[in-house]
Amino acid sequence: MRSRRTNNVDCLHSNHLFLQPLCHKQALLRKIGNVVFHILTLGIPLAIYRVISCRYCRPAVPPYSALGQEVLEFARKSIKQAKSAYQFGREPSKTHQPINREIAYLTTLWNEADQKLKDLIKQHRTDPWSRPQVVEAADVCMKLGYAISNLTLDDLPAFTAKHTFALALTKQDSYRYRTFYYCTNAYHHARGEAFWDKRRHYGEGIFFKTISEASEAYASRFYQEGTVQRSWNTLYNEYCDRVRLYVKEEDLSKADGRHVNWTQKDTEGQAFNPVPDTQPT
Repeated sequence: MRSRRTNNVDCLHSNHLFLQPLCHKQALLRKIGNVVFHILTLGIPLAIYRVISCRYCRPAVPPYSALGQEVLEFARKSIKQAKSAYQFGREPSKTHQPINREIAYLTTLWNEADQKLKDLIKQHRTDPWSRPQVVEAADVCMKLGYAISNLTLDDLPAFTAKHTFALALTKQDSYRYRTFYYCTNAYHHARGEAFWDKRRHYGEGIFFKTISEASEAYASRFYQEGTVQRSWNTLYNEYCDRVRLYVKEEDLSKADGRHVNWTQKDTEGQAFNPVPDTQPT
C-alpha cells in the first residue's frame, strides 16, 4: 500500500525574534539565540542603570518600630488638628522646600511646641523637670521632632539628583541640615535638664546642666522601663541608628562632623553631654 506524503506547514508568525521567540516551529538553536538576544538587550541597560544610580539609590531601610509608627501617627494627627500650617519658613530665606509637605507643616507645630516648653521652663525655674506640664510639653516636642527628622531622612532620595546623602544633610541651602536636628534638640533639651537662667556674657535664656552637675536620679529615668523618659531615649537612639542606615558615618563626618556628634546614642553607664558641639546657624 502506497504511503501518503505529508507536507510541512510553514509557520505563520511574521516576527519570531520579538513576538514569538519560542515558537515550536523554530529550530532549537534559533530559540536559544532569541532568548540570549533578549537577555542581553534587557540586562545590559539595566546593569548600566544600576551602576550609575547606585550612588544615589535609596538604601534598604527597615520599617519603623511599633513606637516609632505610633509617634508618626501622632504627628500626622497633629497636622490634621492644627488650625494652620505653613511652609518651612526658617532662614535662609531661599531654603529649598521639602518634597514631603508633612515636614513643612510639622516644623511649624514643633516650633510652637518648643516655644511652649521654653516658656514653661522659664515659668518654673525651680526643678522644672519635676513639673508634669513641662514633661508633657517635652513629650510633644520629642514626638514631633522624631517625626520631622525621620521624615527628613525618608525625603533624602528626592534631593540626591545633584548631591550625595551626606551633602544633602549638611549643605546649608537645604532645609535638611536644620530638620536633621529637631529630634536631637528635643532629646538633648530633656536629657540635659534644660533650665532658665541669666548669666553674665550670655544673658537670659535656656542653659543645660554639665556632666558634673547632672542628677543621677534624673538620668536614671531615661533607662527605666515604663517611664516617658525611656520612650524618649528609645526614639532618640532609633533615630541615631536610622541616620547611619542612610549615610556612612565617615561620609557624614567628612561633610560636617557636627551631625555625627549630635547623633551619638545615649546608653546607660555613659556620660551624656547635652551640648556636644555647635550647630549650623
